[in-house]
Amino acid sequence: MKVAVYDTHVVKKNGKPMHFDIIVPEGESHERVLEFGREYLKSVGQEGQTLTTRECEFCHVESASAEIERAINGIFEVAGSRHPNALASAESERAIRQRGYAIKEMEGCQ
Repeated sequence: MKVAVYDTHVVKKNGKPMHFDIIVPEGESHERVLEFGREYLKSVGQEGQTLTTRECEFCHVESASAEIERAINGIFEVAGSRHPNALASAESERAIRQRGYAIKEMEGCQ
């Protein structure tokens, strides 16, 4: 499965930076990617923060890891996360699964 990765930088309500990737099946529209980003922001208490094509830029297309593919398809969850749909990877990074996309939290997402 090929996925598109969108590098996303948002200013949180407290003024601090937040960096995460939005990972979607290749071919998903940028507007839909922004909708996914807004859903994620709402789920972590950052609803209403600016998220446009300026904050969320297409980065690259890659082959999905097995874990990301499972996340996009909604196959499993890891208990104990701050978000009910968080996934743990071998690199201790988290991907958040909701409705066909994954979020990889990078910096300032706690």
